Amino acid sequence: MGTGDYMMTARAFAPWVEPIAAQLRESRRTIEEVARTIPEEAWLRPSPDPGWTYKDLLTHLAVGDWVCQMVLRAAVSGEPFDMSITAQLDQRNAQLIQERSGRSVPELVAE
Repeated sequence: MGTGDYMMTARAFAPWVEPIAAQLRESRRTIEEVARTIPEEAWLRPSPDPGWTYKDLLTHLAVGDWVCQMVLRAAVSGEPFDMSITAQLDQRNAQLIQERSGRSVPELVAE
């Protein structure tokens, strides 16, 4: 690293952010644990949400997490965020889910 460069070694949140971040970490951990216990064949079954399989729902969670990470990275780095990703949300969501349709459950959980 050069002069003036730094590397963040620990996460530091504003006091009001920490409880929210902790809850998000715990929710993610719970989803990962539950997802790993579900048999592979169950993921392709229809969910209670019409037109969606359980794998579609997991993919939707992965896409939402990915979008949140992109927004937060932009905010932390000071880089601009392309808000067009949020325009036509239903269509964009369907596209992102389709792009991930070939991924395995472990790949979606890791995302």
